[in-house]
Amino acid sequence: MTSEKAGMSFASFGEERENLTQATLKVQAVAAALGSGHRVRDLQAVHDRLISDRFRVLFVGNFDAGKSTLINAMLGDEVLPARFLPTTGIVTVVRYGSERRAFFCPPHNSEGPTPPPVRVPISEFEKHLTIAEDGAGPSLYSRAEIEWPADILRNGVEIIDSPGLDDPLKDGAVRMESTIRQVAGADIVVYVSACGGAMGRGDMNFIHTYLHPLGHQELHIVLTKIDTVPPSQRDRFVNAATRNLTSFAPAERIFFVNALGGLEARMSSNDEQLVQSSLPALERSIEEHLGDRRGTVKLLAPATGIKYVIGEMSEVVRKRENNLALHASEVRQNCARVNEILPLLERQCDRIDELVGYYLREIEPEVEEIAKKFMRDAAEQCQGWVGDMPEGDSLRLQDAIRMRERLEAAARRTAGHLESRFQHAFTKWQEDELNHLLRNRVARMEEKVKSDLREFLDVVHRAEQALAGDHAVESSPTVHDSSALDQVLDDLIAPLPGANPEVAGASGVSQLLSQLWWTISAGLVLLLLRSVAVTVVARVLTQFWKRPDSAVTYAVVSEFSRQLGQEEPNWGVAIRKTVASGLGDLQAAINSALTSKVLHIGEQSQALLADIESNTAGQRLAGLANDLEQAAVEVEATLQRLHRA
Repeated sequence: MTSEKAGMSFASFGEERENLTQATLKVQAVAAALGSGHRVRDLQAVHDRLISDRFRVLFVGNFDAGKSTLINAMLGDEVLPARFLPTTGIVTVVRYGSERRAFFCPPHNSEGPTPPPVRVPISEFEKHLTIAEDGAGPSLYSRAEIEWPADILRNGVEIIDSPGLDDPLKDGAVRMESTIRQVAGADIVVYVSACGGAMGRGDMNFIHTYLHPLGHQELHIVLTKIDTVPPSQRDRFVNAATRNLTSFAPAERIFFVNALGGLEARMSSNDEQLVQSSLPALERSIEEHLGDRRGTVKLLAPATGIKYVIGEMSEVVRKRENNLALHASEVRQNCARVNEILPLLERQCDRIDELVGYYLREIEPEVEEIAKKFMRDAAEQCQGWVGDMPEGDSLRLQDAIRMRERLEAAARRTAGHLESRFQHAFTKWQEDELNHLLRNRVARMEEKVKSDLREFLDVVHRAEQALAGDHAVESSPTVHDSSALDQVLDDLIAPLPGANPEVAGASGVSQLLSQLWWTISAGLVLLLLRSVAVTVVARVLTQFWKRPDSAVTYAVVSEFSRQLGQEEPNWGVAIRKTVASGLGDLQAAINSALTSKVLHIGEQSQALLADIESNTAGQRLAGLANDLEQAAVEVEATLQRLHRA
């Protein structure tokens, strides 16, 4: 007996993707025949996404957790360099290829063309990828790419190896930032930690601060080097660690792996040793999760968009067939009326875009001010934050003289605690103050442009009536309960390749805002790396000996507070720029929605004139209607299967 909610396998994902690809091509051909150029472009974007969509599996963890060794074990060969010191200097993407090849991608300057990747021999790959002994990572390239014939990479799976967190070498913070940039685009995050230091405070802070806010609530957690735990203690260790980690991942997604043993087993074809490494169980879990959850999400958005365009194109066909019943002179008269309206619509688009930009830019100074205030408040709260540290974390000078490593450990513990409290305060500030401010100000912007949007919709309505052959072209449009901006944006959201199916039914403004907050959240999280006192410990350790009367804890607190205060101006400007970028995306989406309506009307007017000059227009439209009906049946069947999966 099958369960009510059966998961989707990789094989069924491929079948459904092919069904949607064929339906997309069919609807695209109809859109082209109807002269709807902007929908042809939309459907091309959906098609390109379907055929190139990949599953991105990101491996994250500290520099000594064994990520590269684990990935090598999954690939069955020593593909990535793995050493005792931090090794991976840039993000490395491994995808399927029948030929073993390696490429390095130069940094892309947004003002110029994207530079082509540079191919290097596999034998020289490690030389370009690894971190130099002085800690400076490779500066010539932004990303490495490898093509490798491994079974786990089939069906569009990409494995991403990231620079290690908590990298103590030079430029470690820069490498950590490159890791965080990969989080938002990953389908699955595999968090890797060595059994010897299983999921410490730094690991948990990273999960709470960077992974959970960006949607990765369902992690895979891998504790490597399980072979280093004595056999007599292994069961007790596994049980205890599993209990501690179930708040981050379900027990069935927590794995204890001997990655090096798995690699050796794969290279020597030792099946028994491979099973004992627990590697196959991890791989099965990743594939099941990709097919069951992410595969459905990846297909649901384009399927919903295709269904929307089918409905729109069907309505266009119906209107065109109605117009064929009119006298040719009447159709020409209606199209002439529409052509007179189009310049007015274009002017209205420009005015609305200018108004939206003006009111959104007004938000930026307020954002900068509350961001700087947050930084000032955080600097003042440092002394209070350290008050809830566990007993024993503070260490005095006389202890440090006898054992310098204890001094370093105490300083790092204090700095880690302060950073954790800072991150928690930042998250709460973003939810309580920043997002509240942005929502209120965007709502105010919508109120300011409401009358212009209503006027735009009135003119659009008159043009659409003329195209439909409706004689009552001067009548008022039907009044809707939703806002004017929602009416404009609702038509844009569904066909977008990136539309979020989990927000289906939400108003246009609400959905765009939800995606905007997500983008801003990702950008703001990255700012922590630039603003948190990453050099606190180094400063304290070099200056401590000149201040023999100070405790380590309070020396760290003082330095941490000083750096937060010093970063206040930079912090305000950086957050302002990040929010401005997100609001710019919102303005562009609104302008795109308005322009799309104008383009659609112009295209349909030209197509109607072509219809009345054609003797076969009726027969052709009937054929297009039949093609749309077939595509609708296919897409609806796919949607039903996806909702059951």
